[in-house]
Amino acid sequence: MMLTMAMMGVFSAVPADAGAYVQAKGGRFLDALGRELLLHGVNLGRKHAPYLPWAKEEDFARFQHWGFNCLRLYTVWAAVEPEPGRFDEGYLKQLDERVAWAKAHGLHVVLDMHQDLWGEKIPGGDGAPAWATLDDGMPHESTGDVWSAAYYMSPMVQTSFDNFWANKPLADGVGIQDHFAAAWKHLAQRYANEPAVIGYDLINEPSLGSEFLSLVPEILPQLAQIMGDDAGFDPIALFNSNDGMAKLTSKLDKLPAYQGLVDAAQSGVNTFEREKLAPMYRRVAAAIREVDRNHILFFEPTELANIGVRSALPPILDAEGKPYSQQAMAPHAYDIVLDTASMTATNEARLELILQRHREHAEELGLPMIIGEWGAFYGSKEAIPVARMYVRQLERVLASETHWEATPKIGDWAYFSSISRPRPLAVAGRLLRYSADAANACFECVWKEDSRIAAPSLFHLPAAWYPKGARISVTGAGKELQESSPSGTLSISPIPSDLERRLSVTPEPQ
Repeated sequence: MMLTMAMMGVFSAVPADAGAYVQAKGGRFLDALGRELLLHGVNLGRKHAPYLPWAKEEDFARFQHWGFNCLRLYTVWAAVEPEPGRFDEGYLKQLDERVAWAKAHGLHVVLDMHQDLWGEKIPGGDGAPAWATLDDGMPHESTGDVWSAAYYMSPMVQTSFDNFWANKPLADGVGIQDHFAAAWKHLAQRYANEPAVIGYDLINEPSLGSEFLSLVPEILPQLAQIMGDDAGFDPIALFNSNDGMAKLTSKLDKLPAYQGLVDAAQSGVNTFEREKLAPMYRRVAAAIREVDRNHILFFEPTELANIGVRSALPPILDAEGKPYSQQAMAPHAYDIVLDTASMTATNEARLELILQRHREHAEELGLPMIIGEWGAFYGSKEAIPVARMYVRQLERVLASETHWEATPKIGDWAYFSSISRPRPLAVAGRLLRYSADAANACFECVWKEDSRIAAPSLFHLPAAWYPKGARISVTGAGKELQESSPSGTLSISPIPSDLERRLSVTPEPQ
């Protein structure tokens, strides 16, 4: 069947259902109508005062037009609770407004409690308020070219995390984790009955603190083997400078070398996850579940899982030792060259390893997964092939995902076609595979229909991909194919059979 975008009729939004909550069930996200939901969108927020996102309501409308159905809307503890026990109602009302805009434009919201380098008392950091930063007077060391290296270098950052993991009491005698859990409880109570908010990302990229130092004896022999004839290499310079990262990554194109490096950290990371990270998640989840049983608890492994260290985090358990319902994994996926001048040296084999390990972990736990962050190309014109590389791997593991991050210029980025791309939004059955080829503007999706679902399957076909129209074929459709929207919402009616169905879309010849 051939149609042009002009033939697709008048656009009508597909808002989040006002009467039901997105479910994390059977390893998938399901919408209110029982369809498998593939979440896709961007990160949005502001890490420092005035904290609220730059975007206005018209930007939320643009997000919907571009085919996004999800926002990872980040907040920070310092904004929510600027003083112990005092929650900033003015800030929260403005957050309410952003959630309302998202709801009006069919965007699901994941609230992310964001942090970088623990908190805003630390130079370059954000997240925790100064009153919740127990650094024991330790110094903060310069981060050089790579800001995230401070996680592994700065005694101030490490000590702040150590005291958080230990739930060290503050001046009021209440532990830091207990304060953190209370802040989450306050947020959850506010949104407990709001279905546009689908869940809570409990903490962004939790760091090991000084326990990272225990990994060094395991990592150094691997580094020495990788560096070979560079016998005098400086480990800190490798990870903390653009020149060092370029030298290191030039030796990591062979997957066995890279895998050996990340695997050297696995044992120590997994011990930390069991002994420190999982108990914190249980504490925070228990506080949330006192006031909200509707929303999904999204939990992340450590920041080292971002680059491929295999996580062994268990699901979040309740007081009886049983997994909570409504929980999902929310790892990030970044090649080791992230935030360095070597960004375009991203290696697809490394990306495949990272995402495959995330997928395997989610399947082991029987949980759905969203890749909360990927990309971070910051508009670079050189990132087109790298963005396409990421998309291929995200599609391969059928990942929901939110790109890092939205800016006012996002629609002008050279690789924007890899962000606003053809994709399934919700399928009436089980998604089997899909792919969007930006070079040739071709899209294919295969799913197994579930005859118990009466709602249509929905797909986004961006007009920018098909300026002259599109040729669309659907197996098993007969006369039941429906199309609508110049922004590219394709609706395919269900059929009363559990058949495998295939959608193929190619551009109309110029």
